Amino acid sequence: MELGSRRAFALVVLVGVAGTGIAVRLVNAAGYSLLGSAVWAIGYGTTVFVLWYGWVRPLDLTGQTSPAADRGEDAPPEPTDGDATTDGE
Repeated sequence: MELGSRRAFALVVLVGVAGTGIAVRLVNAAGYSLLGSAVWAIGYGTTVFVLWYGWVRPLDLTGQTSPAADRGEDAPPEPTDGDATTDGE
């Protein structure tokens, strides 16, 4: 199963959320509430890390580029306050 697949994502979410919840419930029912808190933090924290590492980190989150930059040219300079015109003048 490929790490980026939808099945793997669903499995990670299912095991991470349901598995952690069941484990916390069992530990708390046994009377170990402090250990239950540790299981909760480790379980959900690991789930968030695995989801970030497997599906969010590989995304190329870059901003929009100008058409001139796409052609390999220098982008035109940004206007300064003195260059801007307003419609009311």
